[in-house]
Amino acid sequence: MNITELLPDTEEFAITRKLLRDVDFHMDVKHLTAICNNNIEVGYIESLAMNDIVEWTKKKFGKKTVTLEIIKTNSPDGSPELKATGSIEGSGVLRRDYNFDNFIAGSSNKVALASAIKISRSQPGQKASNNFLYIHGGVGLGKTHLLHAVMNNLIAKGKNIAFFNGSEFADYILQAVNQQGVSYTQTMQLFKQVDALAVDDIGFLNNDSMPRVMREFKAILDHLISGGKFGLFTGQYLPPDDRWNLIPEVSTRLVTGYVASVEVPDRNLRRDIIENEFAKVGIEVVQNIISFIADADIRDIRTIQEICHRLTVEKDAGNALDIERVAGVLKLHHIKTQPPDEQIVTQAMERMDKRIGLDELKRKDLPKELFLIRNETMYELVEKQGISQTSVARAFGMSPQRISMIVGAIKKKQGPSA
Repeated sequence: MNITELLPDTEEFAITRKLLRDVDFHMDVKHLTAICNNNIEVGYIESLAMNDIVEWTKKKFGKKTVTLEIIKTNSPDGSPELKATGSIEGSGVLRRDYNFDNFIAGSSNKVALASAIKISRSQPGQKASNNFLYIHGGVGLGKTHLLHAVMNNLIAKGKNIAFFNGSEFADYILQAVNQQGVSYTQTMQLFKQVDALAVDDIGFLNNDSMPRVMREFKAILDHLISGGKFGLFTGQYLPPDDRWNLIPEVSTRLVTGYVASVEVPDRNLRRDIIENEFAKVGIEVVQNIISFIADADIRDIRTIQEICHRLTVEKDAGNALDIERVAGVLKLHHIKTQPPDEQIVTQAMERMDKRIGLDELKRKDLPKELFLIRNETMYELVEKQGISQTSVARAFGMSPQRISMIVGAIKKKQGPSA
C-alpha cells in the first residue's frame, strides 16, 4: 500500500503524502515496513513522519502497538564486497556479481527485494518465519539474482551454504537414497553441517516420479526449521499449486517464512533497466529510443538485457541506433512493437512539448505561417529524437528525399555549431 492509504487527505499531511508517494508500505501483524527508494525518503520518515505514520497505522488496523522498519532498497545490511568468509557446498555455482546494489527495483519486484534484504539481516537460530525465503514468478524476472544476492551477503557474514539448482538437488537426493548405510549418512550429512540450504527452481521436484526424494526433502526442511537455519528457495509457482506436484508437507514448509513474487516489469521498470544496461557499457542513447524500447511488450528482464546487448553490438559495429534499427532487433525477439510511424512521431512530439500536433502540420493546405514550424519539427524529430527520415517522411506523407532536403537546409543554415 502507499502513503495515501495510511494518512488522511488533509492539509496537515499534504507535504508528507507528496514526498512519500513512491514509498511502499507493507503490514505484517504488528510490523509495518516502509520500502524507500532514496535517502530523502528515509530521512523524512525518520525525522518528521514516523510518529504520524505509526499512529495512523494503529488506527487503520486497530492495533495497540505497531513497529515501523525502514528499508532502503539499494542499501542492504552487509555488503557483498566484503571478503567472503563462508563457503558454498553442493553443485550450484555462485554469481559473485549478483548483489542488491545492481538489482533494479520497481513496483513489480520491490516486495521480493525487501524480503531478500530482511533475510540477509537475519541471524541463525531464529524461527523459520525470519530465516526462510520463497520467491516465485516467471522466467527471467529476477528470482535468481535475488537468491544469489542473499547468498553473497550470508557468505560475507561467515555462513556456509549448500546450494543446488533444482534438477541437481533432486539428483543429489536420489544418489543418497540409492546408497546404503554409511554412504547414505555421509551424503546427507551435508545438510547438517551447513547454515543454509538454497535451491534455485524447485520445479524439478515431482512426487509422482520421486516420492522418496520428496520425503527426504521434508526431513531436510524439518532439520532446517528446528535448527534455526536458513532456507532459500525459488520457483515458478506458489506452493501449494496444482501445477506443482509437491506433497502438502513440503508445500507448507516452503512458505513458512517470507514469501514474495516477482511480476512482469512495468514500463517504468523496463525504462530503468534499459538505461542501466546502456550506462554499464558507456553508451549514450537518446531518450526517444529508450522510450520506444520501454513501450514494447517485453515480458521479462532477461529479454530486455538481451535486446540491449544486441543493440550495443550494433552500435559498436558503427550502426546508428534509430527507431527502425531498434524495431528490427525487437522483431528478431518476437516482441510486438513497432507502432505506426504516425504514432512514433506523435509520441515524440508530445515529449518535445509541441503545441501544434501532427495532424495539423501534415495538412496539404498548410497555412504559410506554419511551414517554418513544420520544417523545424521535422529537423528536431530526425536530429534530436533519433527518428529515421523514412519514418518522418511516412508520418508527414512526404518522400524521404524531401525530408532530407529540409533537414539539410536547416543544418546548413544553423552552421557547424548545430
